[in-house]
Amino acid sequence: MNTICSKIITKNGHSTKELGRKLGSLIADNLNSGNISSNNIAIAMYGDLGAGKTTFIQGFGRGLGVSEEYYITSPTYNIINEYPVYLSDSYKSSNTIPKIKLTLYHIDLYRIGSPDELEYIGFDDVASSDNCVIIIEWPDIISLYNKKIIKFDMDVTIKIDKDFNRDISLTAYGLESINLLKQVA
Repeated sequence: MNTICSKIITKNGHSTKELGRKLGSLIADNLNSGNISSNNIAIAMYGDLGAGKTTFIQGFGRGLGVSEEYYITSPTYNIINEYPVYLSDSYKSSNTIPKIKLTLYHIDLYRIGSPDELEYIGFDDVASSDNCVIIIEWPDIISLYNKKIIKFDMDVTIKIDKDFNRDISLTAYGLESINLLKQVA
């Protein structure tokens, strides 16, 4: 399988959010123009508590097209947050008719204790949804799940360095994701 990795350093929460916004916007643009063949994209999100995962996802959601009406929060206690996304040729303008409707699923599996719990939270339904972008924090437990129902298109890993910068690694799998990642750098 083809893969590519890009490393980016962000100096503060604003620049972390802007990197997320750029990736979300690129995905929206590519979905809207038909450059991505699937309307289902899955991203695995790695990083310690407080590393900036939710900050990145807040920017990502806005770039993807989640309305400012929705406050993007960490789903640590809800486990799954979902946000509607409408894409159009100029999806950033509120006067356009939506072309594609997506759902952004933000999933946090930190509190899941066993793979069996994935079934109880409706993970299978989300993973098999059409027209969605799924971002999963703490995705390691999925590898223990007996059902192989999700394939990640990209990994995002955030680490905090000694100077409190965010060292962000973006890894893409497959040609379409690799082409997206090349646009981010």
